Amino acid sequence: MNTTFLTAELSCPPYVPQHVYEELKPYFLPEQHPLRKKLDKIFTSNDVLKNDETLKKAGFKTTGAKGCSKVVILKHKKIKNYLIKVYTDESYEIIDWEKWMKRIQGALIINSVIEQYGFQQSFKVPKKWIYQVSRDENVEKHFVLVVEDMDIFDQRGNSIRWKGTQHVTKEKLKALSVIMNEAGLKDSVYLNNIPFCLDDKIAFVDTEHFHYWPVPLYKITSFLNVKLQTYWTSLIQQHP
Repeated sequence: MNTTFLTAELSCPPYVPQHVYEELKPYFLPEQHPLRKKLDKIFTSNDVLKNDETLKKAGFKTTGAKGCSKVVILKHKKIKNYLIKVYTDESYEIIDWEKWMKRIQGALIINSVIEQYGFQQSFKVPKKWIYQVSRDENVEKHFVLVVEDMDIFDQRGNSIRWKGTQHVTKEKLKALSVIMNEAGLKDSVYLNNIPFCLDDKIAFVDTEHFHYWPVPLYKITSFLNVKLQTYWTSLIQQHP
């Protein structure tokens, strides 16, 4: 995954330590990226990240409930093949840059494991970048996350695929156990975080939590076909 530095300097928001800002720079959306000019226009107003209503006025549409993480997942008609994840100013207790950096780092780690073992035909992880929004210094949030859209199935379609045997094979389950154990993906045991995509690959879409061991692989068991549950249990026993 490319982590090209920005070619233009952006000012560091007052709530971000300068040394931390320097750590973030490799993860910024590159200046030459085709989305940059579009995002600059969409986020022209200082109030876009204020709340759900201001996001709607800017042309964003939510793609589902926020959930416990309070992250808002958005689509925009002027942005194709990408999702925008944000925290609004109302999420006072959440440090935006910290969350986004963790998600990018997690994606990089997962991608490296997939490539190391040659699992690219069955698994993928979205590329992610931080985009700094130009806002007044006194506002709460200054960063959003740009994420490749993986074209995932909805919750029902995903559940059907995981329960069957056509899309889930022993080979895929073996590879899944390797990736999850190598990267320590404690939150990837929930189907919403490892959805099937239209290309029949499984995507790791929640990449914030990594290097947490042991991974509770047993939580996946009930989502599988009965025959595959036995095989999955045998894989778990290999990684107690």
